[in-house]
Amino acid sequence: MKLFDSHCHLDDEKFNVDREILIDSLFKEGIEKLITAGYSLEGSKKAIEIANNYPRNICNLWNIT
Repeated sequence: MKLFDSHCHLDDEKFNVDREILIDSLFKEGIEKLITAGYSLEGSKKAIEIANNYPRNICNLWNIT
């Protein structure tokens, strides 16, 4: 089964310490794609940055293709 998280906030500052570890663990657990969204303008910019680092697996509301 393919899993897709249609709404998450990977930009949240509580993930600053281990964001990459969290993302990698999601992929290992079977989540293949994610959409991340920011709470604010700065958060949205961070969400775009995160999505750009994982272009095959993470999108944000500004770069869904």
